[in-house]
Amino acid sequence: FYLSIAVAVLMSITSLGIFGYLSYAYQHTSAELKNTMIKLEYMNSEDRKVQEEIQRLQKEMDEVPTNRVTKRLELQKELEPRFEALRRQSIELQMKMRDENLKKLSYQIEIGPVVYVAQLFNKGMDDVATWLIIVFVFVFDPLAVSLVLATSFAIKNRDNLFDPQAPAGSAASRPAA
Repeated sequence: FYLSIAVAVLMSITSLGIFGYLSYAYQHTSAELKNTMIKLEYMNSEDRKVQEEIQRLQKEMDEVPTNRVTKRLELQKELEPRFEALRRQSIELQMKMRDENLKKLSYQIEIGPVVYVAQLFNKGMDDVATWLIIVFVFVFDPLAVSLVLATSFAIKNRDNLFDPQAPAGSAASRPAA
């Protein structure tokens, strides 16, 4: 009786630990994915601003009449460093966005099955992750205990089967079929 209660209590404790570990892993990855998405939105916004500034400067240059060549050249010479700086800034943002997109992809791969199940049942990812973790805990922890008990019984029966001191008529004294 005590052994059964002790096993149930220990199984509950390990189940809580497993639940905590799996929940933390999911939440960590989910938070990183959300953080990466926010960074990407910000970088996209910054890149749009840079492109708008380039267009504004180009429009300013295009507004100078073509017959005012000297003024146009002076303005072009004045704005060229600005254009170059904006182009470099845009390239840097594109490179950072590429890196963040790779991170996003790796996080999506990690929690991909949860996303798939959430879409399948039209539920939130957090709810699906919680239920999947609960199912894992309630299925695999008792399964592990059952397998340990089954192995113990199998070893005990195997030892009795080949024990020459076993009483006559028992399973151990019968020849193997």
